[in-house]
Amino acid sequence: MHLSRGRQERAAASRGHRHHGHDGTAILDAIIAGERDPQKLAAHRDHRRKKSVAEIAAALKGEWKEEQLFTLRQSLTAAAFQPARGGPIYGRS
Repeated sequence: MHLSRGRQERAAASRGHRHHGHDGTAILDAIIAGERDPQKLAAHRDHRRKKSVAEIAAALKGEWKEEQLFTLRQSLTAAAFQPARGGPIYGRS
Protein backbone atom coordinates (compact mmCIF):
# COMPACT_ATOMS: atom_id res chain seq x y z
CA MET A 1 0.00 0.00 0.00
CA HIS A 2 1.51 3.30 -1.03
CA LEU A 3 0.43 6.04 1.36
CA SER A 4 0.68 9.73 0.67
CA ARG A 5 2.47 11.79 3.31
CA GLY A 6 -0.86 12.98 4.74
CA ARG A 7 -2.17 9.42 4.94
CA GLN A 8 1.06 8.30 6.62
CA GLU A 9 0.62 11.05 9.23
CA ARG A 10 -3.01 10.10 9.79
CA ALA A 11 -2.08 6.44 10.14
CA ALA A 12 0.65 7.32 12.65
CA ALA A 13 -1.77 9.55 14.55
CA SER A 14 -4.38 6.81 14.75
CA ARG A 15 -1.79 4.39 16.14
CA GLY A 16 -0.67 7.00 18.64
CA HIS A 17 -4.20 7.39 19.95
CA ARG A 18 -5.03 3.71 20.33
CA HIS A 19 -5.69 4.18 24.03
CA HIS A 20 -8.22 6.97 23.36
CA GLY A 21 -10.40 5.34 20.74
CA HIS A 22 -10.95 2.00 19.20
CA ASP A 23 -11.94 3.04 15.70
CA GLY A 24 -8.36 3.44 14.46
CA THR A 25 -7.45 0.08 15.94
CA ALA A 26 -10.55 -1.50 14.41
CA ILE A 27 -9.62 -0.12 10.98
CA LEU A 28 -6.05 -1.39 11.27
CA ASP A 29 -7.25 -4.79 12.49
CA ALA A 30 -9.69 -5.01 9.56
CA ILE A 31 -6.87 -4.19 7.13
CA ILE A 32 -4.74 -6.96 8.64
CA ALA A 33 -7.72 -9.34 8.40
CA GLY A 34 -7.88 -8.66 4.65
CA GLU A 35 -10.54 -5.97 4.26
CA ARG A 36 -9.65 -3.50 1.50
CA ASP A 37 -12.97 -1.77 0.78
CA PRO A 38 -12.53 1.85 1.96
CA GLN A 39 -16.26 2.19 2.76
CA LYS A 40 -16.25 -0.92 4.94
CA LEU A 41 -13.06 0.20 6.67
CA ALA A 42 -14.45 3.69 7.26
CA ALA A 43 -17.59 2.17 8.78
CA HIS A 44 -15.44 1.46 11.86
CA ARG A 45 -15.32 5.23 12.44
CA ASP A 46 -16.47 6.41 15.85
CA HIS A 47 -19.53 8.63 15.44
CA ARG A 48 -17.83 11.33 17.55
CA ARG A 49 -15.11 11.90 14.92
CA LYS A 50 -15.21 15.18 13.03
CA LYS A 51 -14.44 13.51 9.71
CA SER A 52 -17.29 11.84 7.85
CA VAL A 53 -17.27 8.23 6.69
CA ALA A 54 -16.79 9.52 3.13
CA GLU A 55 -13.73 11.59 4.14
CA ILE A 56 -12.18 8.65 5.98
CA ALA A 57 -12.97 6.29 3.08
CA ALA A 58 -11.27 8.70 0.66
CA ALA A 59 -8.14 8.65 2.86
CA LEU A 60 -8.14 4.84 2.83
CA LYS A 61 -8.06 4.46 -0.96
CA GLY A 62 -4.79 3.26 -2.38
CA GLU A 63 -2.58 0.37 -3.32
CA TRP A 64 -2.09 -2.35 -0.73
CA LYS A 65 1.45 -3.69 -1.11
CA GLU A 66 2.20 -6.96 0.64
CA GLU A 67 5.52 -5.75 2.09
CA GLN A 68 3.79 -2.76 3.71
CA LEU A 69 1.02 -4.98 5.08
CA PHE A 70 3.73 -7.23 6.52
CA THR A 71 5.32 -4.24 8.25
CA LEU A 72 1.94 -3.16 9.60
CA ARG A 73 1.32 -6.66 10.99
CA GLN A 74 4.74 -6.67 12.65
CA SER A 75 4.22 -3.20 14.12
CA LEU A 76 0.81 -4.05 15.55
CA THR A 77 2.13 -7.29 17.00
CA ALA A 78 5.05 -5.46 18.65
CA ALA A 79 2.73 -2.73 19.96
CA ALA A 80 0.51 -5.36 21.58
CA PHE A 81 3.46 -6.40 23.76
CA GLN A 82 4.49 -2.89 24.81
CA PRO A 83 3.70 -2.00 28.43
CA ALA A 84 1.09 0.68 28.94
CA ARG A 85 2.54 4.13 29.61
CA GLY A 86 2.58 5.05 33.23
CA GLY A 87 3.43 1.54 34.38
CA PRO A 88 6.46 0.43 36.37
CA ILE A 89 8.76 0.56 33.35
CA TYR A 90 8.32 4.33 33.27
CA GLY A 91 9.15 4.72 36.96
CA ARG A 92 5.52 4.97 38.05
CA SER A 93 3.58 2.36 39.95
